[in-house]
Amino acid sequence: MTHLDGDAPQTSVAITNTFDVGALTIAKVVDGTASSSVTRTFPVDVRCVLVDASHPDPGIVLHDATYRIGGPDRLSASIENLPVGSVCDVVETDAGGANQTVVSVDGARSAGTSTTVTVATGGTAIVFTNTFIAPLPPTGAVFGWVTLALALALVLGGLVLVGLTRRRRREV
Repeated sequence: MTHLDGDAPQTSVAITNTFDVGALTIAKVVDGTASSSVTRTFPVDVRCVLVDASHPDPGIVLHDATYRIGGPDRLSASIENLPVGSVCDVVETDAGGANQTVVSVDGARSAGTSTTVTVATGGTAIVFTNTFIAPLPPTGAVFGWVTLALALALVLGGLVLVGLTRRRRREV
């Protein structure tokens, strides 16, 4: 194309891509009869992958990190600006010897130390709850030589009383 005035035409185009994004928040709850003795943090691995037309299977890894949650400072993790539709695997890699672990995703609870979530608009709340049960105190008596000697003394004392009672009956 040739212009008579010699100037080349100028064209500008602005392309704006907008994507819906979501976020994950990951928190820790420690409960149970031994919870007061647990003061450590817990490691959680988070890996998010997006599979779409531009990123066919196995997709593109958007996020891959380990976080420390819980502990005396009640640490949590927040991961923002994840494209809606991304799939995230969230795994508590060390439950610290908990008797039970439950993971809750937006209030829906299931047993275990891992979950897979699909990122939605807004946010997704994930809570790992570890239950620690204190051992029961020992029950019953611990028999030692002193206990055995006391038991024998009671038996012998009882036999002596029975013998004395029989002797008195014979005398009457």
